[in-house]
Amino acid sequence: MRYDILGRAGGAPESAGYAWPKPWDFGAYMADKRDGFEGRDWLFTEIAAWQADGHPRALLVEAD
Repeated sequence: MRYDILGRAGGAPESAGYAWPKPWDFGAYMADKRDGFEGRDWLFTEIAAWQADGHPRALLVEAD
């Protein structure tokens, strides 16, 4: 089923001159970003210690 720009069923057929672009493959980009990634185990350890100390139920984590 085809949809128009507003998401309604029955949009213009592809023979009308428009074809939706193919989805981008971010696989190579994500693989590059994961290369050398060590994880955040240290952060989870600190959060668990913070929770164990009986702090309020709100925590703000900031990052660059």
